[in-house]
Amino acid sequence: MKANQILSMMLLALMCACTEEVIFDFEENLSRELEEINDFIARHDFPAEVHSTEIRYQWINEGIGEPIKVEDTVFFNYQIYLLDSTLMDTNLEEVRIANNLPPGNSMPVRDIIYGFSNFSRPGFLNVAYTLGREESKIHMIVPSHEAYGGGGRFFSENRVVPPYTPILVEIEIAEVRPGN
Repeated sequence: MKANQILSMMLLALMCACTEEVIFDFEENLSRELEEINDFIARHDFPAEVHSTEIRYQWINEGIGEPIKVEDTVFFNYQIYLLDSTLMDTNLEEVRIANNLPPGNSMPVRDIIYGFSNFSRPGFLNVAYTLGREESKIHMIVPSHEAYGGGGRFFSENRVVPPYTPILVEIEIAEVRPGN
């Protein structure tokens, strides 16, 4: 009996010694993603400015009117792609209807924060809103920490953004309604 107890304790000690604590290294992951993003930029001749969040962006149209304010409500059109050009999501009507996707989005700017809020609003919207004006159109290459992070995003069986995956986002600010 004593031999079984000793053997059990040795086996338990061996199992504990073999477990490796895995710690996520944000800087290492960001470095890997930025390398992937920079490769994309080079391959596609994407002249980009760099936001403080590491989002790379390019203006297609700088828009009209006043800068967007926190109390404004913004209506926007968007397309989200993986860097291999796979379309993940959109609210453009023709694409939405063809793919049976839900209608467009609008929300007060004060509800947009960096990262996730209620698991539905990535930080890249904050960047687009703070930089944009009505009728502006911006293309952004977004590292995962400002997009869907470690959770990724499930849109459907055939459309999944894997965890820690940078994305390409096209956003057009269609309308800005002044807030209170």
